[in-house]
Amino acid sequence: MTIFRYDKTFEGLLSVVFDAYTLKRFPDALQSGDADGRPGLLGMAPAHQVRTEPDKAARVWAGLKKRLFPEGRRRVVYGWLAETEGCDLLLARFMRKVFDAKSPPGAVEMNFADKDVLALARLARQVAHDAQLMAGFARFQKTAQGVYVALIGPRHNIVPLLVPHFRDRFAEHPWILYDVGRGYGLLWDKAALRDVTLDPEVLRGGRLDDGLLAENEAMFQSFWRSYCKVTAISARLNPELQRRLMPRRYWPYMTEMQEARTRGTSGSSAPHALAGFDSGNGAAPADAVSG
Repeated sequence: MTIFRYDKTFEGLLSVVFDAYTLKRFPDALQSGDADGRPGLLGMAPAHQVRTEPDKAARVWAGLKKRLFPEGRRRVVYGWLAETEGCDLLLARFMRKVFDAKSPPGAVEMNFADKDVLALARLARQVAHDAQLMAGFARFQKTAQGVYVALIGPRHNIVPLLVPHFRDRFAEHPWILYDVGRGYGLLWDKAALRDVTLDPEVLRGGRLDDGLLAENEAMFQSFWRSYCKVTAISARLNPELQRRLMPRRYWPYMTEMQEARTRGTSGSSAPHALAGFDSGNGAAPADAVSG
């Protein structure tokens, strides 16, 4: 068994493909961490350590752009953002098939008789569906400094995919999309995007600590819950359909599904509204879906 180890970044995966062609051997398994150079079990060769090199990654991506249509490249990016078990090895096999094919550009990505092509298409569709739902289910909370914060808990790493949707609609407002489970987010400051991390102490389930909120935020949230309650038609309630169209995993982050806030119960001693926001390196660049 051939094992490659890399840093679990997208550039690292592209470097894996570059090294595989250089060494003329392809991985049967991909692992994170550093290879120690010791012989493998039962006499297997030691794992190959892949160094992430932007130049090599750029060459691989340029080759994919020549051989894949935009939809094919989108599937590659979405497949990476899926962050499911084995998705990186699936992508490595798909890229190998793309580079080895003698067919015209776009032929491989349309060959759904190939199990890897079909699996990647399905995975990309799942990620796109997750992003589509989250674009409608994200709920923003206004902080005392005027920054609107949406806490989300998606299955996949879709924050970069949501940025164009909200930037087009709220370009004149500063906002943060924050993935609670992955512990990173993106801040739009009305001019550019940057990575941010939140202090876990300022998170209260699917919402921010009361000490961070604008003075009238709790009131507006109460209005929204009241509106949703008043407009609901009890005779037409269909819990099963509701759970199908609005899965329960989204509910902790949706204002209308949360209990009313009780002012004064904050456990935070944050001195100002953005005390919990720190710049960080983030898990995914905002421009990950370009090209």
